[in-house]
Amino acid sequence: MGIVIYGYGLANSPSLINAAVYMANAGLAVDIFTCGTFLDGISFDRGDIRLVDIPKPRAEAQQYIQKAWRCVCKVVRRGFDRLRSRDELIEREVAALTGSAAFFASILRGKTRGIAYKYFIGVEPVGMMVACDLADKHGIASIYYNMELHLDTDRDVGPAALKIIERQHNRRTLLTITQDEVRKHLLIEQNGLAGDSVLLLPVCADGEPFRIRTAVLQETLGLSPEKKIVLYAGFIADWAMCEELAIAAQSWPADWVLVFHGHGYHDAAYLRKVRKHASEKVRFSPGPVPYEQLSELLASADVGVALYRDLGENFTLIGSASGKLAHYLRSGLPVIVNRYPSISSVVDRYGCGCAVENPSQVGGAVRRILSNHEQMRAAAFRCYEDNYMFSKHFGAVFEKLEGLC
Repeated sequence: MGIVIYGYGLANSPSLINAAVYMANAGLAVDIFTCGTFLDGISFDRGDIRLVDIPKPRAEAQQYIQKAWRCVCKVVRRGFDRLRSRDELIEREVAALTGSAAFFASILRGKTRGIAYKYFIGVEPVGMMVACDLADKHGIASIYYNMELHLDTDRDVGPAALKIIERQHNRRTLLTITQDEVRKHLLIEQNGLAGDSVLLLPVCADGEPFRIRTAVLQETLGLSPEKKIVLYAGFIADWAMCEELAIAAQSWPADWVLVFHGHGYHDAAYLRKVRKHASEKVRFSPGPVPYEQLSELLASADVGVALYRDLGENFTLIGSASGKLAHYLRSGLPVIVNRYPSISSVVDRYGCGCAVENPSQVGGAVRRILSNHEQMRAAAFRCYEDNYMFSKHFGAVFEKLEGLC
């Protein structure tokens, strides 16, 4: 089977990695086709998973982009004498993405010719568009793997364009995978899907709980064993409130240290802003580690932080879509999360961490966690096993996918 990813991270998407491994273990050969995708050196050291990365289209793809833009303009001119500036920008973005997708699909048609696939899974709207094209050529089904929430109310040009593409192509797919009931309802309502065509799969880590305490960060950063490590692992980004977190850490006790373990496409200017707060209380790990070593690194911390700025429902409805939350819990880290019901409810129910209103409250949450750390650590493992272990959720999804053939 084939997985198609355009412009969306693979290395920082545990569910995509685990899905490929699960299906390969079940006896399928898996081709993962990527373009403009954050890979971070990821490789699958096995013959039944093939990773094929295509460079993002540039000048050679202009014919596709220009053709798509001409088609869009022709349709638009029929209904409007003049476009408003925002609408025109959105239409241009749709045209650009459509052209890039056409270029990507044209390359993949050659790379998949003569190979018998069971189905193609398209990740996010542009990946779905390409997967639909390939599936039509092969005469098989396509599946949409929805990772981010795209809404009719999106006002920014990029998200609005992705929503248009998603709505245009989602009904071409036989099944859709998303994280929870709320997202399922929104997809059904806004994209006109049948209820039984949407499957649920929360963002998960996989494997047994990693119960060993390690000293990876202590050894890497030269920290004494007495230091209590509060860890932020993930994109160093404004939406994660990293700068506010670094500022708050300056007033913490001397034996606490905030560690940023960053990966991904960072905004260079924002990263510089956060790094200005580096001190004995705010440290930065040297760089990412291979995915299979992530649990060992996380297990050297005491507390994990997973905060999301309120930028709309894609961020506030994060309880089933946070990869860092799942990985923290797998390594036994009590977590600090936003007081958004979607994520705080499960943390409160298991007693595996604390919810806060803003980064200034993180210090108080750390204090509460450290005063009851062993009990919260045990609760983190239970929460992971019950809610965020991939193999417990993907079995039903895989059974449905295999029923297509």
